[in-house]
Amino acid sequence: MGDYGLRTHEQLKGLAKNLLLSPSFCGGKVPHGMAAYNIHLGSTPLDPMIGVLSLAQRSKTVPPDIGWTVMHQYAGHGYATEAAREFFRYMTEEYGVTEMVAMIKPTNVASIKVAEKLGFGDPGEIVAEDGTPKLVFTLKGIKMVNSGTRINFYGDGEQGKAIKETATEASGY
Repeated sequence: MGDYGLRTHEQLKGLAKNLLLSPSFCGGKVPHGMAAYNIHLGSTPLDPMIGVLSLAQRSKTVPPDIGWTVMHQYAGHGYATEAAREFFRYMTEEYGVTEMVAMIKPTNVASIKVAEKLGFGDPGEIVAEDGTPKLVFTLKGIKMVNSGTRINFYGDGEQGKAIKETATEASGY
């Protein structure tokens, strides 16, 4: 997933708070804490953890983005697709999430394939705060994100800017 420069509990708590889902995208409901879940190889939390799923609200103007990662040795076996499909169902049924996007680096072919299997398509392009281009895949019927939109990984507003500044200093990016 990368080094995002988070070095203190305050930075981590700030990021978690800043990326909470907006009730406007969740039918008025909001999960307690961040919508992030571990992927286990098996059916219990005691089975080996092989990846992570998340749904984060990085901007008030863009639907929440779903993300996934699996450890390299488990990639290519369908685990990300299976877990993301169930996570998507859960967030839709339990929290009323009706809109979400998948933001993916253009070079991440494996994640693009997962997004397409989940029903995401018609990618537009945005620019991350650091200048990195990202493809934004949307679900059918969801309004396309405007090309050129800039997204701060750490979230909107002053708190997002403050977290980004201290995290960037710590990571050396």
